[in-house]
Amino acid sequence: PGSFLAITHPGIDQLPEQMAAAEKALTDAMGFRVTFRTHEGVSAFFTGLEVLDPGVVAVQEWRPDSAPASTTTGMWGGVARKA
Repeated sequence: PGSFLAITHPGIDQLPEQMAAAEKALTDAMGFRVTFRTHEGVSAFFTGLEVLDPGVVAVQEWRPDSAPASTTTGMWGGVARKA
């Protein structure tokens, strides 16, 4: 029972230099402001919900089927349930 919310979002605090450049490039290409967020900023989307394990983490760490990746995707991800 209950509804679920799944989010993936570019993380400005993962690979900061590369992500800042990507954020600027997307903003320039799209013609409107594109916003990458920090871990805290992405976590705020789940306020009032029950965040499922392992929480808001780098997406390559969310329920991996194999050994953790040695590189980052630059994305935060998480799933929460509205009880």
